[in-house]
Amino acid sequence: MLVVPVSAEVKSCDAYIGLCEDDPSLLRFVNWLQAELQLHGVICFISDRSSYRDAHAHCLAKDVMDSATLGIVLVTPKTFSSPYGMEELKVFLGRGNLVAILFGLSQEECLARDIIERRGDLWQNDGGFLWQSYGGLEQDWKETVNKLSTVEFRLFAQKNNWRDCILDSVALVGKRLGKSEITEKVRSWKESVVGVEYPFPRNESFVGREKELLELELALFGNIEGNEYLETRSRRNSKSKDRGRILAEKSNDDTEMEDTNADTIFFPSRGKKADDPSLKITSRCELSEKGIACISGESGIGKTELALEFAYRFAQRYKMVLWVGGEARYLCQNYLNLLSFLGIDNSILFEDNESTSLENLEEQSISRVRKELMRDIPYLLIIDNLESDKEWWYERNIIDILPPLGGATHVIISTRMPHVMNINPIRLLYLSAAEALGLMKGSIGDLPVEEISALRFLEEKVGRVPMGLAIVRAVLSEISISPTKLLDAIKHIPHRNLTWVDRQDPILMYNRGMVQLFDVCLALFDLFGEHGYLASRMVQACGWFSPSPIPIPLLAAAASTISRENDNHNYSWKRWLCAIPCVRISHNEQLEAKATEMLVRLRVARVSTRSGFIYFHDIIKLYMRKRGNFATARSMVHVIMQYGSPRYHSEHIWAASFLLFNFGSDPVVISLEVPELLDFIRKCVLPLAWDTYAVYFRFGAALELLYQAMKALEAAKVGQFLEEDSLEWVPRWRTSKGRPSKKSDPHLHKQLASVEATLLETFFKMMHRGPMKNT
Repeated sequence: MLVVPVSAEVKSCDAYIGLCEDDPSLLRFVNWLQAELQLHGVICFISDRSSYRDAHAHCLAKDVMDSATLGIVLVTPKTFSSPYGMEELKVFLGRGNLVAILFGLSQEECLARDIIERRGDLWQNDGGFLWQSYGGLEQDWKETVNKLSTVEFRLFAQKNNWRDCILDSVALVGKRLGKSEITEKVRSWKESVVGVEYPFPRNESFVGREKELLELELALFGNIEGNEYLETRSRRNSKSKDRGRILAEKSNDDTEMEDTNADTIFFPSRGKKADDPSLKITSRCELSEKGIACISGESGIGKTELALEFAYRFAQRYKMVLWVGGEARYLCQNYLNLLSFLGIDNSILFEDNESTSLENLEEQSISRVRKELMRDIPYLLIIDNLESDKEWWYERNIIDILPPLGGATHVIISTRMPHVMNINPIRLLYLSAAEALGLMKGSIGDLPVEEISALRFLEEKVGRVPMGLAIVRAVLSEISISPTKLLDAIKHIPHRNLTWVDRQDPILMYNRGMVQLFDVCLALFDLFGEHGYLASRMVQACGWFSPSPIPIPLLAAAASTISRENDNHNYSWKRWLCAIPCVRISHNEQLEAKATEMLVRLRVARVSTRSGFIYFHDIIKLYMRKRGNFATARSMVHVIMQYGSPRYHSEHIWAASFLLFNFGSDPVVISLEVPELLDFIRKCVLPLAWDTYAVYFRFGAALELLYQAMKALEAAKVGQFLEEDSLEWVPRWRTSKGRPSKKSDPHLHKQLASVEATLLETFFKMMHRGPMKNT
């Protein structure tokens, strides 16, 4: 926050913000309100006059209060017993420029008679003759309180509407100041965030995890109401010391930030100097030990579901929820995607940094996101499924891309790793027996004892993994099948012998029941005709796409190219399964939509909040990669090459590139014919590299992509020449018997040379336009 001497800006103050206590929730709210107002160019003055200790400070604050265009008063129960709070209400009510924000109060709780007579739970202990606490006059006190209930500009701040209240306050202030552009910006921002905050709709069947949700709240906010949480508090307090020391060391270098949006007036309290950093309305020593939480557990245990539920429950405590995929190869790009969500124009960075190195320019792009998250405007940053504590491209430590901890922005990390940044994680365990049974039963009514026993066996069969339990629930709900028959089907299905490597998630390696459950789901798809076949192949194709949600048209196009040669595998078992009556899906929709609906209904996939996208869990994708073959991967690459757009499908073009090129130590998964490779480079690689370079300044990733494409071209060119040379000496009498002579194709060589030249030109153009042109 930019500190400006009060005397220099008294007459130009737009809004006086008054409060009467230092409750952490109230201070967080006020800081957010002030930051939001100054972001729109409104000059604010925050004052808690009850904390001032000298007459000079009170005189200056009184001058600002008298000259301010608007008076914003945070009304709490303590306001009614504070001489300063009642004076602020009386002054601004008399001038007709009061904007009252009732913090934690309802209209019915602000009636003078009820306060005096101690009516209601709130005033039973804290009510009475409150004017006597500061020597005020009864009649003045009653008139002020009663006028408060009739004031025109009044807002109510409850825990479930902070965001709405603050944005409405900003719009109201803009309207009262005659700045219509502020109101328009607020309205536009509200419209822009609809449907983009969360990756998935809220899970209506979420069960359990109340203890973990409380621990998350404690870790992030530091205070939970009620004595029932003292045990949780004491347990985590013992863990917070080491975490606070480590995070504070990292945050100390970044806590000072200059606000460039507007001049801000901040009044020094308790006799301190204006440049004292402790003047900020918050407790840094307290915040340095909270603001980040880590959720740890095995795949399918419910880490994402817990983070998602927390985000939905506490969304109003933040201006926006920022969801970032934590997969190592995509982490940096996903983080830089926040530039557009935060409204940051990154093109300015290039114009102002002509002498900066390529690597530093990318660092500055990351720094711009971090700086935006350093404001007192709170965001909830969720990094889901963090694979490593280091970013893949440059091996940056995860803490180097996170905002400084201890500020208004909170961070939640979900990961399979046991520890991240030496933070004590919230370790997720299996659901209790009652919760697991409730998750599997869903809306099914009472069941016989033998069916309940079958559900218990199913729970053990899938290793008690909540993801498996949710699929069991979906199958029982959508298919006319009892728990005993589903268990019988799983027992009858042959077990697949899949091979694994050390780096892969071991959950399917040791959980045979999950693999068999997936096989049952795929077999069920085949019972529904054409849309069932399409659904089955959509699942098979999903394994080769990126971890982000997949466009349904791309997935369906890839699925439609997969052959049915394995349809008759284990035919006798499938014939036995066909005897089970099924609930048919209506046939009045398009094939794609019906296939997608089936995937979602059986919980094999889930709908994304992005229209036309669908998401598959990593376990499903890993299973499909192991179950399928590289022909499916080739189908995915062909579809990306034909329909993919670097602007809208960049993650999936990267996924295709990782299959084709030799990045790092990973081998090439599939190879294309030379004409196909040329098409892929022209249609996908070159546009993707340029977007990566020009929009996000990820020069390293862009140049590496071009370099790997050039290596693949060189290998293809060498292979082409070797093949031609090996066929040239074959005797003519042998070529007539099934081995035709292959002569050089001048057109293909010309295309090779042209694409290679374009790659080199693009490579050097980036180097020339970038900051390395003078090196």
